[in-house]
Amino acid sequence: MNVKQEYYFIVVLMSAFLIQSCSVSGDLHQFHKYRDCSDMMDISVEPHQMHNYCDCNGIPEDSLFSMYCEMSHSLTEPNAVKIEFYAYTLKNGKKETFPSGVIWFSKGYLFMRQHEPNETYYIATVNDNLYEWYSNKKKGTIYKRYEGDTLDFLHYFVDPGFFKYFSYQQYLEDPNAYLVTENAAIKRIIIKEPSHDSHGIEVLLNPFWLYSITTVDYEENIFTTDVVERPQPVDKIPGDIQQLPDSVIFEQSNKTIAIKFGYL
Repeated sequence: MNVKQEYYFIVVLMSAFLIQSCSVSGDLHQFHKYRDCSDMMDISVEPHQMHNYCDCNGIPEDSLFSMYCEMSHSLTEPNAVKIEFYAYTLKNGKKETFPSGVIWFSKGYLFMRQHEPNETYYIATVNDNLYEWYSNKKKGTIYKRYEGDTLDFLHYFVDPGFFKYFSYQQYLEDPNAYLVTENAAIKRIIIKEPSHDSHGIEVLLNPFWLYSITTVDYEENIFTTDVVERPQPVDKIPGDIQQLPDSVIFEQSNKTIAIKFGYL
């Protein structure tokens, strides 16, 4: 995604403190859910545990974290989901769309296709292995896998570093600092005095979904918006898209997909 990396680093550290103690046991296909993690103290965790999620049981419906439970359920309750995403910039009234793509997810199985200006980026789970490759490169990567890491990746992708979550939290804590427009389907929340180059977010209603976030490059006067559409329930991931290219040689890595957290 396109929010500045230095701010991501700060938010990821905050995210780690919020979620680190919520590790769960199980196999590669086990769902990770949410619970209230307010009792966390120790933040010394292994890198692959940085984005484990917690059970929603016991979360009050009117709590701020309950909205993330609602989003999590929309990812995990269907047999499979399809999520479309894209980003665009606005400069001097001119709109330009650049990265765009789609993700399919189903109980530990993940496929992602992201179109860039000069290449296409892929992630796919095939036979319980997690592969990454680019359309214009001859070598790809097989990542080391841990339980639930595809769902961790998916949660992180829809809201990197909880950036949208914290933006929405700040709005709820100080609504007078924001300009808000709302209709039956969407709420647009613009901060009156942006900080960390943040401009605002858009929220889909009924069910709740953190839809987009907009940042600003003030020197160039460029507004960048990253959009992640609400998950569409599907019966299953299409079988024909989970095929590895014959032209790519895949090499085993000791790294996990968690290295993508922080600069998607």
